Amino acid sequence: MANKMYKRRLVIAATTLDKDTGKWIARVTISHTMYLPLSFDTEQEAEAFGLKFATDYIDERDEKTPDSF
Repeated sequence: MANKMYKRRLVIAATTLDKDTGKWIARVTISHTMYLPLSFDTEQEAEAFGLKFATDYIDERDEKTPDSF
């Protein structure tokens, strides 16, 4: 796995070997913006915040982007 910061975005590249074909498969994740980490007292609070943040972020982007389906 490799990662780097590029224009305030985290790029993560991971590879796996397809044993049937012998070819490598690349998977890339690009975060839209890096945010400073926040601290929480419990794991449940941190997870709840992460899920809420993600759903709010997705909803906001969906409002700005027309459906393609």
